[in-house]
Parts: sequence; structure tokens; C-alpha cells
Amino acid sequence: MIKINKFLFIAIFWVNIQPIISQSNYQGGFLHNVPTKINGKILTNGNSIKLNWKQPEKRSGFIIVRSNEKIDTQSKFYAASLVKRVRYNARHNFRTFLDKRLPKGEYYYAIVAIDAIKKKNIKLIPNLNYTTKPLEILQDSYRISEHNSSNFPTLFVTNLQVKKEKHFIKISWQPIKKPNITYHIYRSEIPLSKASAFQNATKLISLHKGETSYLDNMEKLAPIVYYGVSVEFDGIEQIPLVENISYLKYKTGNNSYEYLKTKMEVKTTKAKKKYAFLKKAKRKIKNADSIQEERASLANLSNSLECNCSDIMDYRLYIPEGHENSKEYDLQEPFETEEISFTEYNKDLMAILIKTYNKKKYVTAIRELKGFVAQVQAPKEKSEALFFIGLSYFQRRMYDTALKYFLKDELKKYYKKDRVDFYIERCLESKG
Repeated sequence: MIKINKFLFIAIFWVNIQPIISQSNYQGGFLHNVPTKINGKILTNGNSIKLNWKQPEKRSGFIIVRSNEKIDTQSKFYAASLVKRVRYNARHNFRTFLDKRLPKGEYYYAIVAIDAIKKKNIKLIPNLNYTTKPLEILQDSYRISEHNSSNFPTLFVTNLQVKKEKHFIKISWQPIKKPNITYHIYRSEIPLSKASAFQNATKLISLHKGETSYLDNMEKLAPIVYYGVSVEFDGIEQIPLVENISYLKYKTGNNSYEYLKTKMEVKTTKAKKKYAFLKKAKRKIKNADSIQEERASLANLSNSLECNCSDIMDYRLYIPEGHENSKEYDLQEPFETEEISFTEYNKDLMAILIKTYNKKKYVTAIRELKGFVAQVQAPKEKSEALFFIGLSYFQRRMYDTALKYFLKDELKKYYKKDRVDFYIERCLESKG
């Protein structure tokens, strides 16, 4: 009986000190730069979320991201929407952030130190630096100030400008000389002149006093978008917006791969009949090289022969399939590709890379490499193919998709770490 009591005492003691041991690990050691005690709640207005967390001991800024699914892996963190970059505050251990005017849906959050992102040492720990329960916004709700109201001053940004800077679109404006001003930046495919338009608009970010510009990534944008900047003062946001004052129409010139539903290419130039005979002359078009000569003959015959409309033959020019001038087109000029030797790879994989990637046919490369991945069993060969799928997306400037492939577990285990890390860094730089 005494022995049983000893074991029972040890078990109870171990259970009781587990939280203390865990807490000591959080305060020092391997979690010294991880924000803790994350907590989110929905405010009484029904469409805003208040986020609280405790700063770590190490001084660093933070990145807050938001997603519609739990952010429990690095790939999900990189794929989530950037909400806010927050500076370290030495005066306050506990920090607060308000995410306002959210559309209907479920939301999860994660907070990571900027130092950890730079060092590629992101740690995601449930209920410490990412939320595990969804925060649900049940309905869209807007507090609107009518522009003709005499009880509230009409506030608009001035000198609103939208222009392209490298691979980004920069939105900038003149600040309003009032305290406690918040700017909300929106992107939409329809004009923002009605309150209903905000239900489908994308809220990019909320900025406070002193911040008067924002860079939006050009990827996956429609050819025409509308950018708007609303002003929130004293808890009331001024919407809808006014064209050419608080929102602008912008032509991206971007027939992006994600936006286009069909690939830009000539599907066929093949006529129903492979050969065309000219009536009375009995001349035959044999191949593409003789087209110009035969067209001249046809023109001469039409001037010299008498014929009725019913005698005129319905003919079409035929270019043989697999003509040497056929070409695959990319919509954007790719980056210069590093010199890669394919001799180190599997014979089938090498054949795919030589006829597609090496010739900068990245669309075909992605398609054939995905087929290779689906069939191959060896993890090393699979990781090599996954790397070149990511590299092909990178060359097409589809950085989010490329990043998802570079962060796959197979690449971490079986591919060259330095090369993968290099392209992860370039993807992050390109995303800004």
C-alpha cells in the first residue's frame, strides 16, 4: 500500500509541475522570441475583432496574419493575408490590435516575430502565437456617414495616386490634418461608389496616422481594378467613396495567368481538307512553303477565267501540324534562369527538363512535371520534380504558388537546402 501511494504521489507531482516547466521554456530558451497568450474576441459592433497578445523578451517587431483556416504550419503562414506589421513597444508587455470592418466569415490569426521570419525559424504554437478556435463574423455591417450630413464633417483623402512600381502597385495620398485618423485601403473589381460594393471588395489593410502609402502585389489581379482609401474618424468610416477623389480606376495591363480562363495559343490552323485544287488549272497546294506562290496563281486565274459564283470553290489554307514555327508563349518576360546541369537527375526527369524548362516553356514544364510526380515513387526524384515545379512558377512570377512548393516537406528532407532557401528568400522579397 505504501509503494502504491509513492507512485501515486510521483504521478500527481509530475502533472502539477508540467505547466511550470512549460512556462519556463516559454519565458527563456527556445521560445524567447515567440509572442504568447494570444487571444481574440469579436466586438459588439459585430464586424470587428480585437486581438491581444504578450510580447516576448527579445525586442522585435511582429507580423500579424489572418486566414479562413487554422494557421498551424509555415506554408499556411506564408499563404495567409498580411494584416499588420507592428513595432515592438518597450513600455507595454501586452499589445492590442483591432481588425475592423471584416466581411462575413470565420477567421484565424497568427503573430510571428520579424526576426524569426528573417532567420527562417518560425515557430507556431497553439494558443500561444496562433488561435485555434474560429472567430466568426455573422453578418456584414457598415457604419456609413452620408456625405451630405451636416452633423458630421465630410472627410476625404486628397491627391490620391495609383501607379506601378516594379512588380507592385503603389497607392498613396495626402494625410488629413486631424488626430486619431485611420485609413482603410480597398481593392475591388467594381466601382466603390455604393455601400453594397464594399461587400465584395477586398480590404487590404488599415493604416493609422503617419502612414500614407501601401504597396499591393500585382499577381492575380484583373485587367481593371478600383483602389479606394476611406477615412475613419471618431469611430465612423466615410463610405461610399467618390470617383477620382477617394477611389480611382486603374488598368493593370495584367492578363494574369490566374485571371485568364483559357490559355493564349492557336489551337489549330488545320482546314477540313488537307489539299485544295484550283478549278480548271488543276494546281495543288502541297505544303505550307508553297502557300504564297499558289495564292499568286489563284489571283491571276481569277482575273483571266470566266466563272459563276456556283463554280467558285470554298477553300482554306492548310499549315501542316507540327510546323517548325510553332511556339509556346508566356505572358510575362521570365527572369534570367540560372545555368542548371540536368545530368545529375533521373533520365525521365532530365528529358522533361531539357524539352520544357531548358527552353523556357514553363507552362508545359509544370504540366509534365506534375504528371511525373504523380507516377514516381522514389522520394529523391519526387523532391527534384517538385523543386522544378516551384522554380517554373517562380519564373512566371507566381510567387505565392512557388513558395508553397518550396516549403513542401519532401524538399526539406531530400533536396539541397541551400538552393531551396535561396528561392524561398527571393519569393519573400518579391512579395514585399
